[in-house]
Amino acid sequence: MINWQLTLFVLLYGFTAWLGFYLLERGWPRWWMRLAGLALLAYAAAAALATLNRYTVSTQTAVQMLRLIPLFILLATLFLLGAVVAIAPGFAAWNQRLEQQKRPFTLIWISLILYSLGLALLFLLPAASGWRLWAIAGTGLVLLLVGLGTVIIYAQDAGQVWYPHMIRSLDYAFFTAVLFGGQIVLAMVFFFGVTFPTLLLLLGVITAAVLVIVFAGPVQTAVDHIAFSHLPQIRHTRSELRAESDAAQLANPALDLLALDEATFTQHTRRALSQLGNLPRLATNPLIFLPLVETRLLADGREDHTLSRAAELKEVLTESIAQIKPPGEEAFGTTAAWRHYNALYFPYVVGLRPYTRRHISAENGDTPAAQAADWFRSQVPQRTLYNWQNEAARLIARDLRERSR
Repeated sequence: MINWQLTLFVLLYGFTAWLGFYLLERGWPRWWMRLAGLALLAYAAAAALATLNRYTVSTQTAVQMLRLIPLFILLATLFLLGAVVAIAPGFAAWNQRLEQQKRPFTLIWISLILYSLGLALLFLLPAASGWRLWAIAGTGLVLLLVGLGTVIIYAQDAGQVWYPHMIRSLDYAFFTAVLFGGQIVLAMVFFFGVTFPTLLLLLGVITAAVLVIVFAGPVQTAVDHIAFSHLPQIRHTRSELRAESDAAQLANPALDLLALDEATFTQHTRRALSQLGNLPRLATNPLIFLPLVETRLLADGREDHTLSRAAELKEVLTESIAQIKPPGEEAFGTTAAWRHYNALYFPYVVGLRPYTRRHISAENGDTPAAQAADWFRSQVPQRTLYNWQNEAARLIARDLRERSR
């Protein structure tokens, strides 16, 4: 018979696994989001072992599981500490950021205190104590709050909304897991009972359901490549529809862009420049709601939707980059006047990656892109290019503000 304690730990495993994968999928570009996601996944593994341990028939297996549980909890703690350390260097004006994001930071600090108390109980209580299971469950619930706080901070940093996309992912993952895992639960209740194999199968089905839902975009893209291998137009159309759907859930039209402080507006501009080559990612940037973008869409008579705004923003940014090009007929130069233009145009508009192993082919050796690639590799350190791009982003941000007003 399934008891309430087993139900609690299965639910704890499902929610921590879902949130861990969700953090990895949504915040992959940010190290602290990756680390927070790995912390939740490590804790999910500890919850799974604690659940399975009670139903194993082998004493040796049970002892090994009891030894692994503290290791996974320790691993989750290390990842969590790494996430807290990684999030700090990004905050140049620490006090200002705390004022702007007071609630999520307060949630994280309180959760970390409770997490520390839970860890103390975990390592002080005996392994066979029933209270130890409560400590594992309570610490896992607190870790879910930390994950929620990181999602809110990430969304506010990116100028996005966190609630619609996250709740949709949770709803789909939960009901998919119930749909398939519920069949195993019914078989356990009416036929087989709770055994180690059936419980392991249940946790495996929950994991598969969560993975398919959280990584639905990449999964559907891979399936489309197989199903529509000879129909590229259909693949492209379906990809655009998915991008439109995802961007619509993340976009924040209520954000007053022109009222943002200079540093925040520049941060959004810097991110938009790095997203020029990826229209679906650019569609999640709040700058698509610039008054300038909306005015140009109306003037051109184009349909107003998320991807069209992203395409228009790409044109606006490309024009702003062209404005910082030094006067003259030359397509490429190496003087100080060219550094801001070179730092943005060739990596983001042309798509040049001078520091990777992919080099310009020999037949294109005399083109401006090939000359720029050689110049970057031989004369410009990677850190210097990054600094030039930050300086140029401030110029572009100032231009966008002036043109929008």
